[in-house]
Amino acid sequence: MDVEAKPETLSKAFRAETIFWAVMLFLGAALIVSTGSSKGIAVLIVTGIWGCILLRKRRSAESWQENTKRIIIFILICALMQLTSPLHVSRYGKWRYPIVRKYLEFYHAAVMPSYIPDKIPDGAEDYMIGYVPTILQGNGHFTLHYRGDLSDIEESLMQRDSFMMSIPLLEYIKADGSYKLPGYDSSDAYNDGTLYVYYDREFWAGHEQDAKILVISGSFNSHRPHSNCILIDRDSDMIEFSYS
Repeated sequence: MDVEAKPETLSKAFRAETIFWAVMLFLGAALIVSTGSSKGIAVLIVTGIWGCILLRKRRSAESWQENTKRIIIFILICALMQLTSPLHVSRYGKWRYPIVRKYLEFYHAAVMPSYIPDKIPDGAEDYMIGYVPTILQGNGHFTLHYRGDLSDIEESLMQRDSFMMSIPLLEYIKADGSYKLPGYDSSDAYNDGTLYVYYDREFWAGHEQDAKILVISGSFNSHRPHSNCILIDRDSDMIEFSYS
């Protein structure tokens, strides 16, 4: 009796492992579709390797302990990959933007600055998300740009008076990465007024003359600069929110 029962027990263990594999495959695909995250791609690669092992082992006489061990190992690998910030998220898709925003807030344990909108306006065109995580001493960034009606944004900025100063984009470009804000001690590397703004150069090509940088806040130094800014061209209805 024991000999006859063994194949059925192994079959149940294999089916259970296959169910876990299918769930992880679904989660990886869902992560890619909803956020375009590089972590979703990594999960699919791991589940692909797992699937190849399952195909090879489907006719092998394994104990249920072997199936359980594989389930734990591969789920643990996928879980550990989620502990660090994603290297890439989707750059396109209005419906994705709120999901991507919350996804990045979760990983960075921080809320996006209030000047960055919760959603992309319905009539917006030429929209794109930019994201690079901060790694070691490197500067990461999050940006959102689009073309559309800016009247509500302009009114909000004027009411709150929420920016420190306005700088012509062309003036910033001419400084070639060494733009200094007035009123800072240029001899102090930790407070010398260095302004760093990440922006999409391709998006602003041909509009540098008319665009302005609205500096909201930041850490203005050459050691590790950081800024919260909005780039805007009112005549062309162009805007970019930069958190860098």
